[in-house]
Amino acid sequence: GIMKDVDTLSKPKPFDANIVAKNLKRFEFVFKDSMLGYVDSYPETNFYFYLPPCSRVYDALLAQYDPTGLVIYTKSIKIVTNSLEKYSNAKLFGFGESPFVDDLANFMDICHYHKKFDSAMLKWIKNGKGELLSENLPNYFSKVDQQAYSLDLVELAKEIKNNIL
Repeated sequence: GIMKDVDTLSKPKPFDANIVAKNLKRFEFVFKDSMLGYVDSYPETNFYFYLPPCSRVYDALLAQYDPTGLVIYTKSIKIVTNSLEKYSNAKLFGFGESPFVDDLANFMDICHYHKKFDSAMLKWIKNGKGELLSENLPNYFSKVDQQAYSLDLVELAKEIKNNIL
């Protein structure tokens, strides 16, 4: 874990294109077979999909140390975005650039936010805030990536280790 061995944070995992291809193929099949099936079968129903935000620490770990995972994640979102744009009854929302993901106190662990943010995200969705479309996706990824790459995980791990252990 992050607190056991701070030194491992300096060694990113190698990129593996085969894992990316295998995961994206499976993701696309499952998404199109299950989720889009409902969107297609119920054109009178509006579907609102969202990407549950993880903490900035999680984003930073993915961006800085798991290039394979990052590519899978971003390409999966592109698949969803491109697929949903063909439907007038489906929208995708993302909140990874929201300020609340910067504060670890808002999370039970690095990927499970406090339930109080459910209401906030529902309000944002209702108001159209955070909708992801192919034309704003590059800007969304750019902002999330910039925030993820700017977080010094080694320093954070040392701080946690020194304050907790």
